[in-house]
This record gives sequence, structure tokens and C-alpha cells, in this order.
Amino acid sequence: MLYLVFEMRIQEIEVYDWESLDALKDKAEIVEEIGDLDQFPSMSVFCRIGEDYFELIYSDTEGNYIRHYPDECRFLRAIEKRREEFGILDRREGSDFEDLFE
Repeated sequence: MLYLVFEMRIQEIEVYDWESLDALKDKAEIVEEIGDLDQFPSMSVFCRIGEDYFELIYSDTEGNYIRHYPDECRFLRAIEKRREEFGILDRREGSDFEDLFE
């Protein structure tokens, strides 16, 4: 017999209410908030809990999501990508995202 063993990691999970996202947000170290639900249909909150990196995605028009990043490098790239999507330039002139973790 052949047995296949694999590891399944959740990368993203949909949640149906903002209260679940708020509960995580309250326990997390907030790194950056991008967007504003008063101006945009969605908002991303990038945060860290222990050694885990998350993006909490709030939306008025689509599903709400919790996205997990496996490492700091991918997390920082996601922040840069989301800022580009929202048309936000780095407000901290001369700063590096690495400074956020020192």
C-alpha cells in the first residue's frame, strides 16, 4: 500500500464578521494599517502575534479574510504590494520596512 503524507497549512481563511478580525487585532502588534473603510471598499491591517505574521482584510463589498504569511520577507513584500494598490508612498522618508522590527 502506498500512503501519501502531506502537511496542509492554512494561508488564508474567510471570516464573516468584523468582530472576529477585531478580536485578533486587539491581541496583535499592529505593524501597519492600509486603507480606510470610509474612503475605500476595503482595509488591510498588517500585524504580528508572536512569531506569526498576518493580514486582516476588512471589506464592505466582498469577504473578510485572515491571511497568514510564513515569514517576515513575504509579509514585508505584501505590505509594499498593498501600499502600491492603494497608491500610498512610504510616508517615512528614507526608512526601511526592516526598521519596523528592530
